[in-house]
Amino acid sequence: MFVIAIAERDCRWEESPD
Repeated sequence: MFVIAIAERDCRWEESPD
């Protein structure tokens, strides 16, 4: 599911914008 992948990346984006 793309939604999950995007949500996981969004959460990590706040921690590490890599």
